Amino acid sequence: MYRWACMTTLDVGSGVSGRSPGRVRAGLRLLCLGTLVAVAAGGISGCASKKRDAFNVKLTMDVESFRSPQTGELPSIDVDIFAANASEEGVLKTLKVREYFDTDNAYRAGVGAFSVRFTNQDLAPKKLSRRSHYWKEWKRKGAKTIYIIANLPERPGENPEFVQIRSVLALPLDRKLWPNGFFTPRTKTLKILVLPSGLVSETTQRRQ
Repeated sequence: MYRWACMTTLDVGSGVSGRSPGRVRAGLRLLCLGTLVAVAAGGISGCASKKRDAFNVKLTMDVESFRSPQTGELPSIDVDIFAANASEEGVLKTLKVREYFDTDNAYRAGVGAFSVRFTNQDLAPKKLSRRSHYWKEWKRKGAKTIYIIANLPERPGENPEFVQIRSVLALPLDRKLWPNGFFTPRTKTLKILVLPSGLVSETTQRRQ
C-alpha cells in the first residue's frame, strides 16, 4: 500500500510548473521515504510500549538443597508473584513474611498475587506468562516493581530481618534496566531460583 501511494505521488509531481521533473521526483522520493520511516518508527514504538513492563517469570526450586538428609522429604514452599505501586511497596516494608502468608491477610488479597506451591508431588518449575491477565491489573494500578515472596523455612534462632531479606526479592519493571536486544537478546523472562538461603535472580540486569 505504501509503495503504491508513493508512486502515485511521484507521477502527479512530475507535472509541477517551473521545476525540472527529475528534481521534483527526487524531492518527493525523499519526502515519501521520510514519511515511511516515521510511520515505521511510530509502529515499532507503539508495539514496544504495550509490552514494556511485562515479563515472563519462571520459578525453579533447587530441590536437593531443600531435601531433608534424614527423611528425604521436602517442605512445601508457597511463592507469590505480584507487581506493586508506591503505596503497596510502603506497606510491604513493614509487613513480615509470616504475616503476609497468614490466611486472612488483607494486603495479600489486595495485591492480586499470582500464587504457586512447590510440594513433594509437584516440583516442576512454575511460570507466569507476560501475556497473563495479572499484568493488566498490575499496570492499571501503576506498578513499577515486581516482588517474589516465599515462605522459606525459618532456621532456629535466625534474625527476623535476615528471614525478610532472603524471603523477598524485588526487581524493577523498567525494561531499560534489562538487556533489550541491541547487543544481547531482549529480556522476556525473569528466571528466579528458589533456595533455602534465599531467592536469586538468574537473569542479569543491564550494566549501567
